[in-house]
Amino acid sequence: MSRSRHSLPLHLDRDARVQPSSMSNPAAGPQSKRHCLSDWLSLHELDQATCRDLLDLAEHDLPSPPAPASADTGAQRFEVEQAWKRTLEAFQAFFPARREIVDDTFANTTRILVDRPDGSRKALTLDVAPYPAIHYSFHGRAADCLIIAHEFGHALQIRASRRSFTPPIVREICAFLGEHALLSHARQQGPPEHAMLLQPFDEDSRKYYGKATRLRKALPRLDAPYDYSWNYPIARVLAARIMESCSPEWIWTVFKGETSVPDILQELRLEPK
Repeated sequence: MSRSRHSLPLHLDRDARVQPSSMSNPAAGPQSKRHCLSDWLSLHELDQATCRDLLDLAEHDLPSPPAPASADTGAQRFEVEQAWKRTLEAFQAFFPARREIVDDTFANTTRILVDRPDGSRKALTLDVAPYPAIHYSFHGRAADCLIIAHEFGHALQIRASRRSFTPPIVREICAFLGEHALLSHARQQGPPEHAMLLQPFDEDSRKYYGKATRLRKALPRLDAPYDYSWNYPIARVLAARIMESCSPEWIWTVFKGETSVPDILQELRLEPK
């Protein structure tokens, strides 16, 4: 999750500040009561029918639960600096032509390790000058490595866009692409490492796509109170499609904030019928 310092149309971004990457129930900020589904749709240039189509796509992509035999796949413990190094390598490979800004963002973003004895995976990227600040927890699990990649995706998007306003769905797409970059890098390292990351990634997908129910229930009512969780299933499914079919140069326009949700749908040939 990222938090922007800029005031946004409808304050939808300000409400997002309390929504952690752990996918826990969102704690609605006071501004959220002022805004509704109609505002959110307008901000992203979406309509109800397109949202339903994207939610259908998300539910189609829902990973199956793992077989019992794979339950210990993520048991290996990771060191925190190892996880950060892997994230850097993944983004360098993902954006080879943008290594300068990737390296600069990595070197100068503030990392604040928060001790969470309960093992929760809450994380937050703050847009603060001159470089972002990432608050995160780490317990040595493969899932924690994905959180680091997710939050660094937010940090790089903030830098690439020069801290300009980017709608929440697009910001979350960038963060999810960070996870995909880490998975892609792990695949190059060999099946064991990729399998260790894929299991928690699929588990997270089931949780994020599970939030499609909230948006689907809200869609008939344009005055339904805004819920930040609406952004997740759509961003998750679009990030997966972008990773499958788009070039790094085009993906960089998403990080720069130059590409709207309709632009993404057109690129993916997912325009409303």
